[in-house]
Amino acid sequence: MNATEPLPPRRSTHTFGPWAYDRWGDTGRPVVLLHSLLFDRRVWWPVAADLAAYCVVIAPDLPGHGNSAAREGLAPAQLACEIAELVHSLDLRRAPVVVGHGTSALIATAFAASYAIHTLVTADEMDPCHVNTAEQLLAAIRPQEVPAVYRPYAMAPPDCVLFSAYRTAGLGAEHPSAPADVPHVLVSSGSPGCDTGTGELRYTAAARMPQLSDPYRFAADLRALL
Repeated sequence: MNATEPLPPRRSTHTFGPWAYDRWGDTGRPVVLLHSLLFDRRVWWPVAADLAAYCVVIAPDLPGHGNSAAREGLAPAQLACEIAELVHSLDLRRAPVVVGHGTSALIATAFAASYAIHTLVTADEMDPCHVNTAEQLLAAIRPQEVPAVYRPYAMAPPDCVLFSAYRTAGLGAEHPSAPADVPHVLVSSGSPGCDTGTGELRYTAAARMPQLSDPYRFAADLRALL
């Protein structure tokens, strides 16, 4: 993305230890937005800008992505622990909505299994053990099918080193499920755009990136959970 392009309104960038993250909004329930492997926090910019008036949006770069340095220690439970510490440091005093897109659905679920959470949202969940390369992961997500106006936020390099590091760290291994009493909303793309009545939200889109295929609807769906 060109550095001279205007940024979404009300965005500020911060660091917490090794983590870089964006924040929108000053008050309300925290909403944590986790990007998929290979992408970065920019995939959430359109949704976060629309949500800012209703809550506090936190969109971190996972280690090795965006402005968060590469490192060891990438197990989902460890990443969930550090994200929980980041949220706690903001002293917002409300349990967060945690949204995991693609492979980060597993990190979001690990968060829900160990920490107080208002609602878990998993969008187009993907298991990296079901694909063998970074190229296959990108082919499954299909970011090139995102509407042209949002495509600059969706582009990601096929970083095979980063892909292997997360896969080796157990991103695709078995992990505890979220407690049964935690509300869990599933979001899926590629099917008719109607709700099933079972907690699943369906988006009609070729790309498996609902936050960019229809960011205004995605933001509205999140607002309904606050």
